[in-house]
Amino acid sequence: MHTLTRLTAGKTYKYRLKAYKKVKGKIVYSAGADVQFKAKTLAEDVKAIRRPRYTVKTKKKVTVTDKTTKKKVTLAKGTSLTVTSKNGKVVNGYLKNGHRISIKRSYLKYTGLDVSSKKDYSRNVKEDFVNLKLYSSNTNWLIWVSESTLKVNVYKGSQGKWKLQKSYPCCIGKWSTRTASGVKEILGYGSQKYGGPVIIFSSGEGTPEVPEGCAFHHLVDKNISKAVSNGCVRLQMDALMYIYKNCPKRTRVVIY
Repeated sequence: MHTLTRLTAGKTYKYRLKAYKKVKGKIVYSAGADVQFKAKTLAEDVKAIRRPRYTVKTKKKVTVTDKTTKKKVTLAKGTSLTVTSKNGKVVNGYLKNGHRISIKRSYLKYTGLDVSSKKDYSRNVKEDFVNLKLYSSNTNWLIWVSESTLKVNVYKGSQGKWKLQKSYPCCIGKWSTRTASGVKEILGYGSQKYGGPVIIFSSGEGTPEVPEGCAFHHLVDKNISKAVSNGCVRLQMDALMYIYKNCPKRTRVVIY
């Protein structure tokens, strides 16, 4: 999925899409296919939707530059903030007032993800998100795992015309083993586990023919609406069975 920016709302754009592969070390392109679409304006509520950041605390007193005010700011030991990465020597972070900073990762102790089951998007925002983003599916079903709100949203319809059918609480991957993000699809079904079916949507170490990756499966304990798993999305039985009975293989799964 690719989002084009700096377009004029209401204007129709035409593009030619080509696939390519390497043949004896050279890139060979397909004939391509012409596509066209009318640009849409993303609603502010949709623009505000983002992936969760990592929650951290400073290990010691440290002085950094507030990139919003361009001034130095001193953070006491134990100061809570959020950052966008768990890798690299320096990571981008955000103070509680929303101001952006950069800070050495070695100064930080990672504590989790800034997720909350207490907040949720309205039905209109949930439908606008998948429709204005023009998500498609190979079936007439689509699933959006909203990481920030710990919800699995299930839609029926087609590209640009998705209607929300169900919304369920879920558990996602903890900060150190995050659920694989991006656009996936249901690849197959694993053996019964934790008392219910396993619906695999990311191949992981497996293959599309024999998937062994991230999956929807039943709860393993009493936790719900938390970031605690090793990458899979845990659901209560009613939610798991709804997806199992209605969403066939190749149904797109958006993790965001």
